[in-house]
Amino acid sequence: MKVKQFQSELEDEIKARFTEHRFPVQILELLDNLPKNNIKSFIRNEVAKGQEDPVLESIIQAFNRPSFLIKDNKFNPSPSETWNSQLSPYISSLSKKVSGVGRIELKNHESLDWAGTGFLVKDSVICTNRHVAEHFVQTTSQGYEWRINSLGKTVMARIDFLEEYSNPSEKEIELIETLYIEPLPGPDIAFFRIRLDEHIEPLELNADSSIDDVIVTVGYPWKDSRVSPRIEQVMKRIFGDIYDVKRIAPGRIVSKNGNMIHHDCTTLGGNSGSAILDVETGKVVGIHCEGGNSFNKAVSSKMISDRLTKV
Repeated sequence: MKVKQFQSELEDEIKARFTEHRFPVQILELLDNLPKNNIKSFIRNEVAKGQEDPVLESIIQAFNRPSFLIKDNKFNPSPSETWNSQLSPYISSLSKKVSGVGRIELKNHESLDWAGTGFLVKDSVICTNRHVAEHFVQTTSQGYEWRINSLGKTVMARIDFLEEYSNPSEKEIELIETLYIEPLPGPDIAFFRIRLDEHIEPLELNADSSIDDVIVTVGYPWKDSRVSPRIEQVMKRIFGDIYDVKRIAPGRIVSKNGNMIHHDCTTLGGNSGSAILDVETGKVVGIHCEGGNSFNKAVSSKMISDRLTKV
């Protein structure tokens, strides 16, 4: 394989990306057809000019950024030696938080069964992204209205706080009122009141966060069918062809810009509205909203708290 010729040149980078500091055969096979000048870019998870793949806007690092399944509000990071050691002390505390994150389900929508992720920020109040809310709500001069489909039926939304892998149970709760949708060009956030008939612990907001803090996103990544075969292999390795269910994905804050936090947790479409938790405190430091080529973006908890106070 021609990639072996460059193995020594890539050694340092490969060690930084692989938990076990080795170069697996399956990755050699994956790289075998890449042009020489693209191999190093692939290892860095950069996209060659003219070959951008939409999923790379969310998979910032192809290696050492796993996504763990959640079941019964628990997750197991042991498949990753690196993250098992970092997350194990906090599994119990984090498991108590994931119950407040849910998948936003739609009824009577033209094309979507669900729209993204949301989480409980206050008793009977959930937070999600504006671009998620716009699938089922429109802003008018009088306020907000539920959207109407082409058959004249109202598009309705619920949040399911379960939707876990191999768990047939549901915990769907109706969204009954649009409290606030931030207008453009403001931060990508929205708040809804839900009909909460049982106690679910709201997530606490933490306005303090720093670059290099260890964090996790909790949400519902869905499969992106637009990707190339090369990136499909990356997705398959990370997600094991299991999508649309609750997952927790570790990473770090890589930079900050005003009220935006930049992170490198692995996310896909469907993670919009995911809670970003500080591992040590279990508090929300931001809400995931979009991807980029070098980092994913999130609205900071400081901004969420500011808007929530006004609501």
